[in-house]
Amino acid sequence: FCGFGDNCKFLHDRCDYKYEGQHKQKWNEHCYEAINNKKEKNSANRDPSVYTRRVQEFQLASRGATNPNLWDSV
Repeated sequence: FCGFGDNCKFLHDRCDYKYEGQHKQKWNEHCYEAINNKKEKNSANRDPSVYTRRVQEFQLASRGATNPNLWDSV
């Protein structure tokens, strides 16, 4: 392909070229998907029930008590 673009005096097939708006749209879609995937991953790591069980286990262990049935409900 020549580097003159639209100023070239020869006729070139430009059907495979993307315009600036198409590039921006593709990039925005890519960024939007990446952000959503990151949010989904972070929300999966923040299960409140797991946090509550770990706090309860720590409190029991700090008092010297043990509860073998604490993790049976998982």
